[in-house]
Amino acid sequence: MSKSFTITLAQLNPTVGDISGNIDKIRAVYAEHKDKSDLVAFTEMVVAGYPADDLILKPFFIDRAMEAVAALAKEIDGSAGAMISAPWRHEDGKTYSAILLLHGGKIVATRFKRHLPNYGVFDEVRVFAAGDLPLPVDFKGAKLGLLTCEDMWFPDVAAHLKKHGAEILVIPNGSPYEVGKTHLRQKIARDRVTETGLPLVYINQVGGQDELVFDGASFVLDAKGGPVTQLPSHAAHVSTTVWERATWT
Repeated sequence: MSKSFTITLAQLNPTVGDISGNIDKIRAVYAEHKDKSDLVAFTEMVVAGYPADDLILKPFFIDRAMEAVAALAKEIDGSAGAMISAPWRHEDGKTYSAILLLHGGKIVATRFKRHLPNYGVFDEVRVFAAGDLPLPVDFKGAKLGLLTCEDMWFPDVAAHLKKHGAEILVIPNGSPYEVGKTHLRQKIARDRVTETGLPLVYINQVGGQDELVFDGASFVLDAKGGPVTQLPSHAAHVSTTVWERATWT
């Protein structure tokens, strides 16, 4: 096992409804980094585009997204895993906002979003079911705490992951821009780091979807809340961080 763990952040501009186009973007970034990283991490709902709103209520759209993910998984053949996000119909018949970890030609882990925003422009409780508190994913010897966007704004998900052995928090996001939002995101992220003592990787999308503007501004914090990497605002960007497993610094 390598002494380091390499995470690539893919801050992309997905298009709502364009599943094939979004998959192409994922495929292109993965192809470039599949043998240079341990994990290539993408943004919230990168497969479907975000927010997909009423498209989530259409069974054919969910079928298409799940088929596309299954097909993509077969192409994930490098050293790196691909952490993507898509709408996912579980065996209980409910549809969830899911993080999916792809590696070795298959889907190796699935985690569902716990907290669904239901304010302002967001009404996810109408289209998604809320997931249970997630457990860490053991991947290539690292225990990854995978949580989605709104989950970071509450302490329970990160605390649960820490309790069950997570070593680093990785968070795909679809967080729109507003004045002061970058500072607020980082404050909330630092709160989670302070509470858990875990480093944190925050990946946010860019681009415009209807009246929403997504600014990216993804970032990485160390276990003390200090800045490791800051990605640019309002531009697609890919950045790689290397962590020492022994100390996660």
